[in-house]
Amino acid sequence: MKVCKCSLCGCHLREKDWSNRLQYRIDEVAEVLGVSISMVKTWVRSKALASYTMGKIRCVAKEEVQRFVNQHRADGLFDTAA
Repeated sequence: MKVCKCSLCGCHLREKDWSNRLQYRIDEVAEVLGVSISMVKTWVRSKALASYTMGKIRCVAKEEVQRFVNQHRADGLFDTAA
């Protein structure tokens, strides 16, 4: 799902609702975690973040994103005070 960036419809001003998602694309994981796409791809390549493909799209399950964040929160990778 691509978000239109036009100034006419205002869709780019709406906040995305990530709570009801079961899976995320790599770019969406980066957006949710506040990191670069290349960082997420590095985690996937190193097997730190499990992923799978659906057709030609690489996806990460919501539970896997939650597991990854919980595992690395103690390392200080994700600041929860913000």
